[in-house]
Amino acid sequence: MEEGRIALRVAKAFPAEQAAEAHRLLAAGGIRGRLVLTF
Repeated sequence: MEEGRIALRVAKAFPAEQAAEAHRLLAAGGIRGRLVLTF
């Protein structure tokens, strides 16, 4: 954490309509970083 900032690694972004697919990937494991839902 430098200069009061936090760097997050985004593995993949999904449209909100694909939330179920994003959840499946999380449940399967092996994701390095965050999954993001876009609205």
